[in-house]
Amino acid sequence: MTVFNTEPDVERELSRFGRVLGRASVFLLVNLAAIVDMTTLREGDGEDDYLIDVPANRLSEVRQPIAELHEEVRRRFGIDVTVRVMPVAD
Repeated sequence: MTVFNTEPDVERELSRFGRVLGRASVFLLVNLAAIVDMTTLREGDGEDDYLIDVPANRLSEVRQPIAELHEEVRRRFGIDVTVRVMPVAD
């Protein structure tokens, strides 16, 4: 990340945050692959970083592991990176 026209300390902090966010996102996506089919992964909306389609009959099966993964990202990296499941027809 490159930031122009800002204080040096702010630029360093923004760069650090970008690196942490990148590592947290990779961690989430790698571990998410063990829970859901990643082929439907797409960019999220204003509140969610990622969206993924999940067959409606698997929703109850995947919600808890995904919630635990969100918590692990928060604990390890100190930030929230989220994925929201979107139910689709089985």
